[in-house]
Amino acid sequence: MNGVYLKVLENRVRRRGYATTAFNYRSVVLTPKQNARKLQRFISKKVKAKKIHLVAHSLGGLVLKHYMHSYADPRVDRVVMLGTPITGSDVAREFGKHELPRLLLGRSVKDGLLGGAPPWPAGRPLAMIAGDRTVGLDTLVKSPKSSVSDGTVFLHETQSKEVTHHYVAPVGHTALLFSRHVVRAIVSYLKFGDFDHLR
Repeated sequence: MNGVYLKVLENRVRRRGYATTAFNYRSVVLTPKQNARKLQRFISKKVKAKKIHLVAHSLGGLVLKHYMHSYADPRVDRVVMLGTPITGSDVAREFGKHELPRLLLGRSVKDGLLGGAPPWPAGRPLAMIAGDRTVGLDTLVKSPKSSVSDGTVFLHETQSKEVTHHYVAPVGHTALLFSRHVVRAIVSYLKFGDFDHLR
């Protein structure tokens, strides 16, 4: 998504005491790996903090997997993904079978939405906040593993051995960016390293 969609989330996290900045990237024009390189340049030039936390929504989490695999800044501390299909997306796989939807997905599928992103660094914690309100594209797609989703990403797609902390919020995919409940979960993890301190 364009960074403008992150403004509500960014402002709410800032009000909780964190300096924030949003990274804009060309989600379907470039591959997740190419966007990870741009993220590396952005962080090295624009972010001067001694400690950095990263929060990514959806495809952004796959960009982070590439970033952490190839470029991770030693200042990076905690990482939270929101509704990221960390194992690949059944919706993207189904849409990829048809010409027009495949064009809309662009280059986001290469080592990204169709799977193939590099592994998360061993021993590094990773938090995932998923939604379970099903209204969206996934109602057109049947998953053999689960029917629970956020309307775009199935719940099982947000789970893997790489995810050390998993939390399910009562929201849909886009609402992950606008929910006060999700902000409380993000801040709990950034501050304490768990989801046990929501307030």
